[in-house]
Amino acid sequence: MTELILTREHALALSRQRFAFFARGGMRSLLPDTPILWNWHLDLIASRLEDAMEGRTRRLIINIPPRYGKSLMSSVMLPAFVLGRRPSAEVVCASYAFELAERMANDTRRLMNSMFYREVFGPRLVSPVARLSDLRTYQGGCRFATSVEGTMTGRGGNLIIIDDPLKPNQADSETQRLAVNSKRGRDPTLRA
Repeated sequence: MTELILTREHALALSRQRFAFFARGGMRSLLPDTPILWNWHLDLIASRLEDAMEGRTRRLIINIPPRYGKSLMSSVMLPAFVLGRRPSAEVVCASYAFELAERMANDTRRLMNSMFYREVFGPRLVSPVARLSDLRTYQGGCRFATSVEGTMTGRGGNLIIIDDPLKPNQADSETQRLAVNSKRGRDPTLRA
């Protein structure tokens, strides 16, 4: 039986082409001291996010318990991957609180400044210490971070990610859900 050997060059090429390979390397880079238990659900999330990125899926909802990698995959890894492959793309990421949106933007910036990312895609960010809410690439692309209540007037995106639009304690409130949905309905840029 012949053993298949994946060289470093092959691994980097796969990371440029397939989101699941990129996400594995990105997680190791961002969380070097955390054991990542890659399971089938992460492959499924990666596959569905890749479908959304490529336009095969126009709307995607991911419902899984907390701490299973949804935000890390969708709001941190995916924007970095999209901007690596298409540095002129515009990615919008919204969450229930600006602090959460900014924390995920910081993780995306750390990933895009990492050695792993630079080996896969080369340098992309105009400034390694740019404003977190608006990370810009050399080719005019960006990752824009905002809250659900924040303004997006005049902004749009090739990919819009709404991650945790409600605080956990508001999710059971029909009033809060309707308020978020009506905000989304008034702002056409949130209708990706």
